[in-house]
Amino acid sequence: MKLEWFIKWRRGIACIISICVLLSLAAVIPSEVHAAKKESIPTVTELKAAKAGNKAITLKWKPVKGAAGYVIYRANPGSKKYKKIKTLKNGKKAQWANKKLKTSKTYKYKISVLKTINGKKQIGAKSYWVSAFTGTKTAKKANVKSIKVSPSSVSLTLNQKKTLKVKLGTAAGKKPISSKRWSSSSKRIAVVDQKGRVTARQEGTCYIYCKAHNGKTAKVKVKVVDKSNLAKSIPILTFHRIVPPEIKADAKNKDNEWIASAGDFEQQMKYLHDQGYQTISMDEFYSWYRGQSKLPKKTVMLTFDDGDYELYYIVLPILKKYGFKGTAFIIGAMTEETTHAYEKSSNRFRIGRDLIDQIGREYPNLEFQSHSYGLHVYENNRPIVYSMNLDQLKEDFRITEATGFQYVAYPYGAETPALIKAFNESSLKLAFGFKHWKNATPKSPSHDIPRVKINGQISFEEFKQRVGK
Repeated sequence: MKLEWFIKWRRGIACIISICVLLSLAAVIPSEVHAAKKESIPTVTELKAAKAGNKAITLKWKPVKGAAGYVIYRANPGSKKYKKIKTLKNGKKAQWANKKLKTSKTYKYKISVLKTINGKKQIGAKSYWVSAFTGTKTAKKANVKSIKVSPSSVSLTLNQKKTLKVKLGTAAGKKPISSKRWSSSSKRIAVVDQKGRVTARQEGTCYIYCKAHNGKTAKVKVKVVDKSNLAKSIPILTFHRIVPPEIKADAKNKDNEWIASAGDFEQQMKYLHDQGYQTISMDEFYSWYRGQSKLPKKTVMLTFDDGDYELYYIVLPILKKYGFKGTAFIIGAMTEETTHAYEKSSNRFRIGRDLIDQIGREYPNLEFQSHSYGLHVYENNRPIVYSMNLDQLKEDFRITEATGFQYVAYPYGAETPALIKAFNESSLKLAFGFKHWKNATPKSPSHDIPRVKINGQISFEEFKQRVGK
């Protein structure tokens, strides 16, 4: 009994030891397998074939980094089967001539990369095929010498189709070999069939390639745009003086719609930021207005009228905080060289050229344009433009242009036929109004781009509604 028990005990111990060994091996094997992971071998690109005399064809391709050599395959005339015909042992050599061929025949070629992995040479996948025709001078057909696809670039909306046209060139009096292949650099963005018909799939940019029989290639840039995410109109939000909350709460300012609280302005900017809105410059708006660029649906432009010095002390830090762009329309005749020292009071002061220059250096995302030179004045209880003739208005715009401004906002939004004519005869790009209070579109008249009033009495809910129109 003791002997039998001893034998069973030894078997049990041996079993336990075996299990421990297996568990140890299991812990080691994954790292070994990972280390032995098969290294990928790149394929040949930019492969081209050209006739070299009546009985030879030259192959050229882009050298593959790290290649130990290349294997060349050929399909003879009338055959679809590729056979290995040459092994090049120099990985830096990217050219080879196939000689002693038959005349007036078409030969096809593919190439694989040789690469040394773990001391052994391995062969990669075959490249795409190219062909060349060993025709004589009397042959009716010839190899392609040039390939051109039109248009050279195209913009499509989702699911839109466009058929590209290809022109093959060859020697005079010859018919080019018409065989060609189409491909896309990103089938996720756009696909192409073998008739050159492109179908847009997803927003983005890719290239469509047309490859002739001998590897000569033309490409077309394809930009796919999702119009459902593009702005058809843009709210140009218009603010005036923005002061600390305690100044807005003052009895003199509480009911003044042209004075807004910095607290409200901060809340409004935070909302735009948190909702993913993009702010734009004047030039960016102009490019969109002219149809030269696209902008996302959530785009707004921030404008500030009258040039109050709180632009530097209150507005600028908030714009910086959210990385926003803005445009301040300043009144030329009221802009002094030096800004008045800041005081937290109801007293009103305009920003001077010293702080305008400092903002230009410190935060160029806040730009300055014209609120006219001397038109921000009332005469006989109405805006002075109603009392001015064409020459006087043209002189005001001339001063504005000489100052370097390209955009103007009419004071009080007041317009007259003479004012519009003076603008149209100037070199200013756009004029912004302030009487329609609606979004701007590419169809808005250049002499009266509408803006959206954001005054000091507006509620937060109403602000959101005006932005989201």
